Amino acid sequence: MIACGPESPGQTATTEATTTTTTGAATTTSSTASTDPATTTTSAASSDAPTGPAPTAGSTGSQDFVMMPDLPPPVACDPWNDTCPRGQKCKPNDKDGWQAACADIDADPAGVGEACESSELASSDDCPDGTMCFGFNKGPDSLRCTPMCEGTPEAPSCADVCSGCLKFEDGLFGVCPVRCNPLADDCPAGLGCVTYVFEPRFFCFLPPQDGIGAGEPCPNPLSCQSGTACLPANMLPACAGESCCTPVCDLTQPDPCDAAYPGTVCAAWPTVNPDFHAECLPPQQGLCMAAP
Repeated sequence: MIACGPESPGQTATTEATTTTTTGAATTTSSTASTDPATTTTSAASSDAPTGPAPTAGSTGSQDFVMMPDLPPPVACDPWNDTCPRGQKCKPNDKDGWQAACADIDADPAGVGEACESSELASSDDCPDGTMCFGFNKGPDSLRCTPMCEGTPEAPSCADVCSGCLKFEDGLFGVCPVRCNPLADDCPAGLGCVTYVFEPRFFCFLPPQDGIGAGEPCPNPLSCQSGTACLPANMLPACAGESCCTPVCDLTQPDPCDAAYPGTVCAAWPTVNPDFHAECLPPQQGLCMAAP
């Protein structure tokens, strides 16, 4: 589902926007393997063995071996309230079912928003504190060091107001996904740019299986194709539902709207929401809407 705007991807995700809540779901599968510890046996030397130095600790007399100490179990933690020791962070993982445990922070991590190498399912990653390597389980090309949500599962937020918190695994953790430009198609591989008009928010998300195109009714913003936005019917020349998908356009370029959605023109972005964050909107960005 969704937290600061849309809703979930990857596993069962929940997102809650400042003013809007929507939901979606995807299924991921992981497997783990276990190995039985090897067993080592030794026997005492017989009384008629040749004289010589007694075997030292950890030695059979003919072959040395090292006893590995048992490692302490991972320390469980809460991603919403990270209390891990200095040098560690609370990392959600799907090692044996979804959980979260303290993990060492990489000594030379990738930057926030940069490509990373560890699956979101892993118990550790190469991202800085306060982030996790995340890509909606779409593979290595989609992975980015993604900020974790702040606040609580009931009242999630993102440090970047232009992003939206997506909650996963019944609120075990949440991430604030990579921001994007709906005119540039600049999301990581396998993801599309979702537009929430009235906040506004633009972030990379799982593309819908059957993306709705311009002029078609849309149940929510997550259902529209990348590069389009779900807009109320009263702002459009014709719409067979309560809302329809309409293209995002560039106010500085020749108007493409009528060809894409007959009867529309490239118009200034609507700012009717009193909580509209103008700093999140590129100055040249407009929407195909009914002519004034």
